[in-house]
Amino acid sequence: MSLKPAPNAAYHRAANKAVVAECNGQFGLAAEFWTEARDEALDVNNQKWATDRIALCNNAVARGWKGAAKHGRKRV
Repeated sequence: MSLKPAPNAAYHRAANKAVVAECNGQFGLAAEFWTEARDEALDVNNQKWATDRIALCNNAVARGWKGAAKHGRKRV
């Protein structure tokens, strides 16, 4: 039997906020939440994932992406 680490609530809260911001086309805000998530992550895979999402969101800001909200699919 392998033991899994306890869920990291702070990471998951920040990551969930980042996902909602991305879905709403708020990539700058999403990058801030992903940064918070990365800093709270205890697992290196979560840290890597958050770092990759920060890069994607910063690229989206630089390219002027509008996101799903512009297509009537706003998430709450």
